[in-house]
Amino acid sequence: MPLNRTLGSITVTALTDGEGAFFQPRAEAFPQATAAHWAEADRRDPGSVTADGQWWLPFRSFAIRSGDGPVTLVDAGIGPADAPAASWAPVPGRMPAELAAAGIDPANVDMVVLTHLHSDHIGWAVTGTPGRPYFPNASYLVQRAELDAAETLNPGLPAGLIAPLRAAGQLRVVDGETTLTPAVRLLPTPGHTPGHQSVLLTSADERMLFTGDLLVHAVQLVDPDLAYAHEVDPDLARTSRRAALRAHSPTVLATPHLNTPFTPTPTPTPAPPPPSGVDQGVVVGRESRNTPAARHHNSMIDGGGRAAGGQNEPMRYVIIGAGAVGGTIGVLLDQAERHVTLVARGAHLDAIRARGLTLRRPDGEITARLTAVDGPDDRPLPADTVLVLTVKSQDTAGALAAWVDAPVAGGGTAGERLPLVTAQNGVANERAALRLFADVHPVCVWLPATHLDPGVVVSNGHPHPGMLHIGRYPGGADDTDRAIAADLDAAGFVAPVRADVLRWKYGKLLSNLGNGLQALLGQGIPDALAERVRAEGVAALAAAGIAHTSPEEEKAERGDLVGQRPVDGEARSGGSTWQSLARGTGSTEVDHLNGEVALLGRLHGVATPVNVAVQRAVRRAVRERIAAGAFPLVELEKMIA
Repeated sequence: MPLNRTLGSITVTALTDGEGAFFQPRAEAFPQATAAHWAEADRRDPGSVTADGQWWLPFRSFAIRSGDGPVTLVDAGIGPADAPAASWAPVPGRMPAELAAAGIDPANVDMVVLTHLHSDHIGWAVTGTPGRPYFPNASYLVQRAELDAAETLNPGLPAGLIAPLRAAGQLRVVDGETTLTPAVRLLPTPGHTPGHQSVLLTSADERMLFTGDLLVHAVQLVDPDLAYAHEVDPDLARTSRRAALRAHSPTVLATPHLNTPFTPTPTPTPAPPPPSGVDQGVVVGRESRNTPAARHHNSMIDGGGRAAGGQNEPMRYVIIGAGAVGGTIGVLLDQAERHVTLVARGAHLDAIRARGLTLRRPDGEITARLTAVDGPDDRPLPADTVLVLTVKSQDTAGALAAWVDAPVAGGGTAGERLPLVTAQNGVANERAALRLFADVHPVCVWLPATHLDPGVVVSNGHPHPGMLHIGRYPGGADDTDRAIAADLDAAGFVAPVRADVLRWKYGKLLSNLGNGLQALLGQGIPDALAERVRAEGVAALAAAGIAHTSPEEEKAERGDLVGQRPVDGEARSGGSTWQSLARGTGSTEVDHLNGEVALLGRLHGVATPVNVAVQRAVRRAVRERIAAGAFPLVELEKMIA
């Protein structure tokens, strides 16, 4: 689903037409870039480089609209299968589907700004044989200098693009800086091509610069002086890049080829080699994640639909369930200066409101003064909100019901318009969510943390607090995943984007089958029993034809990135099911972990007696208030037999 960014009353939608590897090694595309430049660029935009070192880039356009008014489109993507970019770009593009998902009819587009006439920016401008404008009611805006150079840029442009637009009366030639509306201005930014232009959107005190190919890679944010091999005038492009970033002081960059479409503007300085022994943090278009940001957000939203407290985060996060996982994610996103609202209940909510949420880690303690609520109210959520579901699986249905019909600024509901991230154990939450939410993003959670006392979460993960694989349900990955992953990276997590995220979640399910045993028996789990509970899970998944990661693959993925260390001299007490028994919450997620294996076994004819017995025993422990780790082993063995 396309990613939105709201500036005041204006909504900007990123439309990804396609993505793929660039046809040329990135070292040849940016011949002056050093190893230090690349290291910093990869920290800022980790999705731009593949495992084998190729430059991976999206091809993106942007839609600008205020309310239900007409749409201004910036660039026209790579186009259909027979488009001019077919020789090198991943055609056919998916622009028609992206527009439909954003609720945009091509007939409602009244302006198309072509930043320049390279083939990956004009693909849907004119389509078919004979060529006709794809947007039938739009004026197509091109700088005069670009039009004069059209034949030089591509000999096919005069007949294939310019003539059909002129014949339809839809070509509008502009000359220099041009104001289109009180909020939208065209800026000449020549150099990449002779008549390249960018778009500046101003709303309230925020300014978004639609860069076009003024900026094609994060390495040019690290050092704007770096030349790109495909600029017709590198010196002029360098001047335009620096002038646009400095003179107009954009707060946000909307870029066609960076993996995150909306990037807060950093201070552009060259990247020297990092001093020995200094932790540089993870930088994603703003200050290091090590920068403290202990501030209090006054409300979930303010009246103008902008980030509370005057921040300029690309997205706002509502963490539904501020326990071990949600509390850790919320506090560390806040430390990275993202806008965060926590959803909690009972004594935990009271403590957060009174004293803040304290996160205790191996390297110290943080108390974050965050907005905390018990659910949605009648105020519309901003359109750039991300809902992050971190409640236990047994509480998913209630949380989904509470938030699905929450209103969203500009119309519609959360279920219709907002992305929902399921950062939970188990594999049943995503299917339940998709019944109510159109845009669901599963997360495989490796995050060792504990929540036992109101207002306090203990996070044992080290050196990173956790690894959070993210993708889209039922499969694939998109710009929303990449934007969320970038924010999680900035907060200190390791956040790989995975199109096969469910495969990772099923692998994690097998690991979580031991949670119930730990809750019952504590640390004294017989090895044979642990092996049996997992073996039943592996057999059930095999019978169902469900792929999952292996322990070896998971260990290699984590490496030394996420381990566990004591906090204040104490090791982690126990897993999520153990914590539910220890806190006496009255329910556990065992029926969504071991119960998932029992379900698959019954569906596919696989016996799962150990998992069924663990379910029964944990429910009995809850019912009879048996302390965590105190269930008699002999009783469990009888239940298995």
